[in-house]
Amino acid sequence: MKFATFLFGFLPLAPMLTAGPLPCIPGTLASYIALGVSGCAVGNIEFVNFGYSSKAGGGATEIPPELIQINPVLGVPAAASLAFSAKWQVSGGQSQESLIRYTVIRTEPHASGSLTLTLGLSQAGQRGVVVVRENTSVGDLQVYLACGQNCRSKTTDTVDFTPVPGEFRVVNQVRLKSTTGTSSLDGFTALVNLCPPCV
Repeated sequence: MKFATFLFGFLPLAPMLTAGPLPCIPGTLASYIALGVSGCAVGNIEFVNFGYSSKAGGGATEIPPELIQINPVLGVPAAASLAFSAKWQVSGGQSQESLIRYTVIRTEPHASGSLTLTLGLSQAGQRGVVVVRENTSVGDLQVYLACGQNCRSKTTDTVDFTPVPGEFRVVNQVRLKSTTGTSSLDGFTALVNLCPPCV
């Protein structure tokens, strides 16, 4: 009789044990890394297996994952973005780099998709550069602010792809460098849109 009671008490919990990942909520990159293979979801797009590495030169400080904030945003009908923010900053003769890795999983079939990378508020010192690259198996993107005699910038980049794979790996690389003056970045946004024709 105890076994039957246990079994019937367990049955209502079974759907919760097989349910998909929890919704993504604002947090630090460290908290997203702690999610491991379970990850989290924004709408019908899952983000799993977060990883991170960093390096710095010339006396610049390395940015730890606890100081990188992530704000997830749901787009309609099948888009999701992760806004990454931190105090990336270097002075003359310094460099700084952050590598943020994660996997994107689609939970519903889609015929085509697009990725958009947007540079946040940034400044570059004399002969300074602020670059964010996104490398994926479905396409590569880059946004930047570079200053020498003159400054040039590209604040948004988009790539379209078809078909939409079941999952793909993303590596976001943030790199800052400055010869003189200060180069800084407050953040960037990575958008995954699995239904561009719907917008």
